[in-house]
Amino acid sequence: MNESTWEIIRELMIPYFIAGIGMVAAGSVLDYFKQWKVFIEVPEVVILVPALLGLKGNLEMTLAARLSTQSNLGKLDTVSECLEIFGGNMALTQLQALVVGLLASLLAIFFSWLQANDVNGWKVLMLCASSSLTASLASLFLGLLMCMVVLFSRQLKINPDNVATPIAGSLGDLTTTILLAIISNFFHSSIVQLPSFVFVIIILLICMLPVLTWISATNKYTKHVLYSGWTPIIGAMTISSIGGIVLDETIVRYEELAVFQLVFNGIGGNLVAIQASKLSTSLYKMGQPGLIVHYTMTGHRTNFLGGFCCDNLGSKSMRALMLMVVPGHMVFLLCIWTVHQNDLELIEETHNLKFTCFYLSATLIQVLILLYAAYWLVLWQWNLSLDPDTCSIPYLTALGDFLGIILLAAAFQLHTYF
Repeated sequence: MNESTWEIIRELMIPYFIAGIGMVAAGSVLDYFKQWKVFIEVPEVVILVPALLGLKGNLEMTLAARLSTQSNLGKLDTVSECLEIFGGNMALTQLQALVVGLLASLLAIFFSWLQANDVNGWKVLMLCASSSLTASLASLFLGLLMCMVVLFSRQLKINPDNVATPIAGSLGDLTTTILLAIISNFFHSSIVQLPSFVFVIIILLICMLPVLTWISATNKYTKHVLYSGWTPIIGAMTISSIGGIVLDETIVRYEELAVFQLVFNGIGGNLVAIQASKLSTSLYKMGQPGLIVHYTMTGHRTNFLGGFCCDNLGSKSMRALMLMVVPGHMVFLLCIWTVHQNDLELIEETHNLKFTCFYLSATLIQVLILLYAAYWLVLWQWNLSLDPDTCSIPYLTALGDFLGIILLAAAFQLHTYF
């Protein structure tokens, strides 16, 4: 698709604002659910939330990027290919979701143990079942939604790269948060009376793994992802964990930071995922991963400002995405202030021009760094015969989280000093 900067903005505008409002809603919903009995009595569920949201978000955005690429390559024009692509990707995402859900629960248990909390067998059973079932159901719903979004985008002649990824990011957080609260609350209340039921759920989910693995391994569109898609997820989790340590230290000094962190990091992650997906699509139109692509072949300039001045798709989308940052975050700031209007301390601290300027400056720096990082990482992975749709987005979103925490903390620090 030969899109202009304004065409990209026009197609991206509605999904972008939906994504931001969805993240504000996810944060508000999480604040509400934290009053539930399960969140109070089982602190590991609170620890589980960021790990599960981060890992699940990567799965949904990489799925959206893969489907968008296949759509732009014309692979969804026949019913048989549609079924093969959608079926293989749904099976792969289910497999990854189950493994990621189990991994996230084990991480929560490990961090709880480090904090000297009481960790018993029933708690481990409940957390593993809650996390795995939440990840599976969320992936099923969001996977089907992504398939529909990509198909409708194709019919309406809209580039799915502009639509699918932000929708996946926004609804992913909200859906996963709601499902985790409901499922963990149910398992927590039934673990004593019906422990065998929780155990059976875990066994059934584990029994699905070999079937899903076989489907993914025998599908030509997903077999390469089955083997290469795990390292980025684990690597991203490591980067995000480092960011989490920084966040824990920062929140002690600036309690209000937590309210803005989800939207700040989420929007940056969404925008860089869109850029990575677009770059990947343009590369796939030239050939397959491993075809050596030099920076000059893609029409980009290698100097800092030159990336904005080229006439190729990557530069056009970079200009469009940067133009979306400030207006979008202004709207999201207003949403946060409206939702938390009863929090007088937060409103007094942040509802002013000085904080807004520091905050918006931080968002611009974050997105600018991420967009350039996306360009270099996607090309580097492509030249190494890796699928950038699968391998680049987890690293980039994790980098966005890490940068976001540091830059948001810097904005609060500067606001305090000046």
